[in-house]
Amino acid sequence: MKKYFFFSVFMFYLSLTLSAQVKLPSFFSDNMVLQKGIEIPVWGTGNPGDTIKALLHNQVVTTVVGDDKTWKIKFSTEDYGGPYELKIISGDTTVLKNIMIGEVWLCSGQSNMEMPLGGWGMVKNYKEEIANANYGSIRLLFIPPTLASSPQKDVKSEGWKECTPENAEEFSAVAYFFGRDLYNKLKVQIGLIDVTKGGTPIESWMSKETLKDFPEFDEKANFVASSNKAVFDSVNRAYKLAYSNWMKELDAKDPGFGKGNEWFNEIDLSRWKEMKIPGAWENAGLPGYDGVVWFKKEINLPDGWLNQNLTLSIGQVQDNDIAYFNGTKIGEQKKRDVLSIFTVNKNLVTKNKCDITVRIFDAYGPGGMWGKPDMVYIQNEKGEKISLAGEWYYKPAFDLHKESFISPENPRLDKYPSILFNGMISPLTGYGVKGILWYQGESNAERAYQYRSLFALLIKSWRDYWHDDSLPFYIVQLANYKEKKEKPKDNSWAELREAQSLALNLNNTGMAVTIDIGDAVNIHYKNKQEAGRRLALIALNKNYGFKEEYSGPVFNHYEVEGNKIRIYFDHADGLKTSDGNAPAGFAVCGKNKKFYWADAEIDGSSVIVWSKKVKEPSAVRFEWATNPDCNLYNAAGLPAAPFRTDDFRLITEGKK
Repeated sequence: MKKYFFFSVFMFYLSLTLSAQVKLPSFFSDNMVLQKGIEIPVWGTGNPGDTIKALLHNQVVTTVVGDDKTWKIKFSTEDYGGPYELKIISGDTTVLKNIMIGEVWLCSGQSNMEMPLGGWGMVKNYKEEIANANYGSIRLLFIPPTLASSPQKDVKSEGWKECTPENAEEFSAVAYFFGRDLYNKLKVQIGLIDVTKGGTPIESWMSKETLKDFPEFDEKANFVASSNKAVFDSVNRAYKLAYSNWMKELDAKDPGFGKGNEWFNEIDLSRWKEMKIPGAWENAGLPGYDGVVWFKKEINLPDGWLNQNLTLSIGQVQDNDIAYFNGTKIGEQKKRDVLSIFTVNKNLVTKNKCDITVRIFDAYGPGGMWGKPDMVYIQNEKGEKISLAGEWYYKPAFDLHKESFISPENPRLDKYPSILFNGMISPLTGYGVKGILWYQGESNAERAYQYRSLFALLIKSWRDYWHDDSLPFYIVQLANYKEKKEKPKDNSWAELREAQSLALNLNNTGMAVTIDIGDAVNIHYKNKQEAGRRLALIALNKNYGFKEEYSGPVFNHYEVEGNKIRIYFDHADGLKTSDGNAPAGFAVCGKNKKFYWADAEIDGSSVIVWSKKVKEPSAVRFEWATNPDCNLYNAAGLPAAPFRTDDFRLITEGKK
C-alpha cells in the first residue's frame, strides 16, 4: 500500500512535469499585438495527446497536441481592443498579459530598414525623436539576426515591448515612423516586427525551395543546407582570427606608430594638410582612399575647464578610431557608424593649450569623421561645449591600395542564399500580419536585371508562406546616393530601382520613392521620417480608406511631337518643381541610343522634353543615375519616380 502511494504521487508529479512542457514560440509574449479582422493563429509544442485549452477575451478554444508534438489553434476574428490576457492551459497555465488586437506590420530588409533611431543610426533630430517615442499603443518586436541551415520554428527574441524611448532607440527607424504615422491617423493599436540585417542580398531572405530555378545559387545554398551552427561559428572564428592578425600587421606598418616618432606626439604640423570636419575624406582631398589617416586639432581651453573630466565627441567614424588627448590615448572605437565619445581624465587637463589626435582606419567606402557639426565637440562637467567642427590637420599614413595590402575576405555567411529566411522569416510565417514593408536592394544593385525575377519571386513566395496571395507588400525604392555624374550614362542603381518598380505589376503592392531625401556621402541617410511617412501614405490609402494622395508622379506613356517628346504621368495633379526652375533629371536620345541631358517644361500634367543635340528623339530617361537631380513633384509634395521609355539592353543583364 505504501509503495502504491509513493508510486501514485510520483506519477502525479510526473504528469504535471510532462504537461508543463507546453511551449510557445518566443514571439507569443506579453505586450504582443494580434492582427485584427482575421482568424488569429496561436501555436506551440507539447506532449502528444495532451489537451490544450486556450482563452482569449471571451473565446475558448481547445485542441490536442499531435504526434509531432505540435499544436495550433485559431481564435475567431476580434475587433480592435485590449489589453487582454491569453491563457494556455494544459495541466499548468501559461498567461500572457497586456495583449492588444490591432494592426501588425512585418518590416524587413537590409541596413536602411535596420537603421535605428539612435545607436549607429542617429536619424534627423534623433534626440528629440527618441525622447518623444512614448506610445503605449505601439508595440515593438525585434528579431535578432540569426543564421540557420534549415527553416526554424522559433527565434531568440526577447518578445514584444511597449514603445518607450528606451525600447525605440535601437528599433528600425523606418518601421517606427511608419507605425507612428499610422497610429496618429488611426488611433488603434499598432504592432511592428523588425526583421532586418544590414548588407544582405535578397537571396538570403528566400527559401532554398524558392530558389530552385536559380542554379547560380546552388553551391552556396547547398553549403547552408549541409552545415549547422557549429560550422557557421567555425567559419566566422577563422575569419575573425585572420582579420585580427591582419590588423596587427597593419598597425606594424603604420608610420604613425613609429617608436620615438609617434604622430600623436608630433608638434611640427608643416607637413600636415587641412580638411573640414565632419565629412567623408573622399570628398575633401582623398578620393578613393582606403587605409589609415591621422587627424589633429589644437584647442585652447578656458581656465575654468582645467583639472576636470571632459567629454570628447568626434562624431561617427568610418570604420574605427583611436583618440589621444595631449599625446595620451583616451579610448578607441572598433564599430562602424557608432558615435565615438570618450572621457578625458582630469589628470590630462592641466593646461589651456591642448592637442587632440585621432587615428582613423577605413577599409572600404567613404572614410573619416561623419555626422553633423554638432556631433563634434568637447564638453566640460557643466555641459558647456566647444565645437570642434571645422578645419583639422590630417596626414595619410597607409594606403591599402597603393601598398597592395588586402584584408582577408569576409565570408559574410549572412549573404548566403536562404540563411536568413531559415533563421528569421520561417519562424514567423503564419503569424497574423496586415502586411509587409520591405527596404532592400543596395546589395543587389550590380545584379539588377536578376533582381527583377528574384524580387517578384520573393513577394509571391512570402505570400505563399503566409497563405495569403493578396498580402499587402510595400517597398522603399533606393534613395539617391554618391556623386552626381556630368553626363547621362548607364547605371546599375537606376536599373535596380526599375527592377523594384516592376514589382508594382503584382497586386496589392506599393512603392515609396525616396530619390530626393538621400545623402551623397552616406548611404544611411538621416531623414527616415519621410521614408516612413511615404510608406504610411500608401497603407492609409490602400488599406484604411484614406483618400489622401500617396504617390508622386508616375510615368504612364509618351508621344513624339516633332523634335520633342511629351511625357504623360499618373498622380500628376498640380505638377510642379520644388525650386521654381525647369524640371531637371531628363535625358533624351535618338536612334544612335546616345543620351544627352534634356531641356524640359511642364505643360499641365505632362512634361515636354527636348535637346538641341537630338533632332529626332526616340527615348527619354528620367533620374537615371545613382544620385540624379530631382525637382519634379505633384501638389502633394511627392517626387516623381525614375523611369525610362526605352528597352535597351541593361548593363546588369547576364550578371549572376
